[in-house]
Amino acid sequence: MFNPVVRRLAAAALTVLILAPLPSRGDTRLVALVNGVKEIYLTPRDKVEFEIGVEGREETAEWWVAIFSPFGWFSYNMKTATWHEGLGSPFQGEVKDFTPTAILSISGLPKGDYYLFFALDHKMDGIPGGDSLKYDFATLHVREIWRPEPGTTWQWQLTGPLDLSINAQVYDVDLFETPKETIERLHNMGRKVICYLNAGSWESWRPDASKYPESILGKELEGWEGERWIDIREISLLAPILEARLDLAVEKGCDGIEPDNIDGYTNETGFPLTERDQLLFNRWISLVCHKRGLSVGLKNDLAQVDPLLPFFDWALNESCFQYNECEKLLPFVKSGKAVFGVEYAGDPDQFCPQANAMGFSWMKKHLNLDAWREACWERE
Repeated sequence: MFNPVVRRLAAAALTVLILAPLPSRGDTRLVALVNGVKEIYLTPRDKVEFEIGVEGREETAEWWVAIFSPFGWFSYNMKTATWHEGLGSPFQGEVKDFTPTAILSISGLPKGDYYLFFALDHKMDGIPGGDSLKYDFATLHVREIWRPEPGTTWQWQLTGPLDLSINAQVYDVDLFETPKETIERLHNMGRKVICYLNAGSWESWRPDASKYPESILGKELEGWEGERWIDIREISLLAPILEARLDLAVEKGCDGIEPDNIDGYTNETGFPLTERDQLLFNRWISLVCHKRGLSVGLKNDLAQVDPLLPFFDWALNESCFQYNECEKLLPFVKSGKAVFGVEYAGDPDQFCPQANAMGFSWMKKHLNLDAWREACWERE
């Protein structure tokens, strides 16, 4: 009875590629999510949680949940809570009002693209048409994205002539100021390269500064001349600018991205930014980086470590020992992800033993981030 629906959904999945959820119709709204979002890039080592849900009136309906994977179709049996190869029969029963609920948690998925879709036919006639068929989609991309492990050594230099003599596995350098040839040279030396870009504020001296509409420029950043906060809610306006920067990073050969100022909601930006606004923006930053195969780090924003942990490959923090908040970064280490960080004040004799014990890659640096550093791991 359900074959016409299956064929229609399969065709939609293959031709549209499920890059965005298709609209639901009628009074019932379906929700299909992967790790809580509509689209996500993860590595084969990550835990994956598929979620489905319904919002709307109670009704009797046929439910159908399936994944299109690199290995073909798999259907979900609502009664036994298990996946089966092929397109099985739908679960028939009452649809209740509830929020998205995890239906399966797995890890170790091979590389490829996975499409979760959730459909129901409340007329129970298997005929796609009118308000009978409702559906929603979510997309999971599994890729091998560079993810530095805890204890990875690094150098962070954003000003002055770049000192290539530092013994470090990773160099964090300015995207615009660092020539492609320098990045290639670092690669030839066996280094990985993180490229710094300002994601959450505007800098007057950048070559693309004129592309930012005045309407999204907010207050000046205290202590940083020529820099203003931006309205991160306007992703549609920011996307062409920031994605062009990421394309430049790919062209230059950057391995990862350090997006700065992605905690604007905790500052006086001139805009009424909320925690949710920041989560949406930061998740978007992760998505567009991962689409390009770029590793991406969570810069500061300690209050959102838990919800953002699945979306970022490492963390970079400034002064967490000074403000007694370093424990918030431990989930990254526990997940096998590096935590890079610096202190601009304080005695390395005090914070370095703590940083080393916590598995952090910590340094003391000058505030202008020139070549000078005092690395905690070199003091062991």
